[in-house]
Amino acid sequence: MENFLLPIFVVNFVLVLCDASLGFFIVPHLLRREARGGDASGRAGRSAPTLLAVAVAVYMFFNCLAYNRQSMIYLLVVTGLILADLTGQFVVYRKIRNTGER
Repeated sequence: MENFLLPIFVVNFVLVLCDASLGFFIVPHLLRREARGGDASGRAGRSAPTLLAVAVAVYMFFNCLAYNRQSMIYLLVVTGLILADLTGQFVVYRKIRNTGER
């Protein structure tokens, strides 16, 4: 099972990049849509990149920690969290797109 540590680490790295790029487009749109005021909308849009950077840093920290400790279970938990985050972003994106068409 230890033979799969490096490939899973690399897959996690790519998933984190996909998660960040998807969030870069979805999160500001969602925050602006939910914030009704002019000032609140601007602040929400400016805070989104900071939140995304923190999320990427946390995911990559735990990804590297799991790889350096050679812990397959820990690495798979990180993979599951990243996939859950990506799935949540796709669900939110579909809901935004479907409500925008009506």
